Amino acid sequence: SLACVVSRALSKDLHSRYQTGNDMAADLAVALKALKQLPGTTAAAMVLEDKVRTVKGLHFFREFSDAEISEVIEVATWESYSPGDLIISEGDESETFFVIALGQGAVTKGGTRIGTIEKGDCFGEMGYLSGQLRSASVTAVNAVLALKFDAPIAEWASLPCQVRFNKAFQKTLITRLASVSEDLSTRTA
Repeated sequence: SLACVVSRALSKDLHSRYQTGNDMAADLAVALKALKQLPGTTAAAMVLEDKVRTVKGLHFFREFSDAEISEVIEVATWESYSPGDLIISEGDESETFFVIALGQGAVTKGGTRIGTIEKGDCFGEMGYLSGQLRSASVTAVNAVLALKFDAPIAEWASLPCQVRFNKAFQKTLITRLASVSEDLSTRTA
């Protein structure tokens, strides 16, 4: 395992340490192969090519160029959540937003389930854009892998990438507004 490789590399006993870089590289290759074979997709097991392929496959990033995808991958934190894990909590103060790469999240407000978010959907963008408290909670329905963005986009993204994020946020908000309008019209009909 990776922990065994690190432990051996840092051993206080010189005879227990790796004697050559090739020995360590061979053990690292075995540990990486084992990580890739773990069931499910975890952030720890993803290599750069997997991340690029995953991000390109998400509808949120559909219009992003390869250079912009590279910017996203460089700054995003890949977070794994187990079923039932609370990802964001209604009423919290946070400007972090997420894009789901795998799995589903249940959206609740005041303890009532109001929706589901899926692969390619973003959430937390309202707090990010407005600076207001979280308007709802999101809980992992199943295993969730999400890209987490902590830093304001203006601090790390190129101008074209910032424009792409703003357009993706606009599409998300318009789609959600249209859905709410449709729900309201069917209730009053």
